[in-house]
Amino acid sequence: MSKLSLKVPAELLERLQAIAAQKEITLEESALEAFAEYAETWEDFNRTVETLDAGEDERTVLRTVNEK
Repeated sequence: MSKLSLKVPAELLERLQAIAAQKEITLEESALEAFAEYAETWEDFNRTVETLDAGEDERTVLRTVNEK
């Protein structure tokens, strides 16, 4: 595993420490979860944009009840 060093504002660090304590995990584990979620979210977003840019016709269409 690689090492990463960050400068974090004191208020944000306190919030992150509180979340980690609430979840009963280390700050490192909490940060890794957050980084993974961030990466997954942006990867999903980029895949969606690429699909839309490719002009693929297959899309999910949602309709309300009784809509034809």
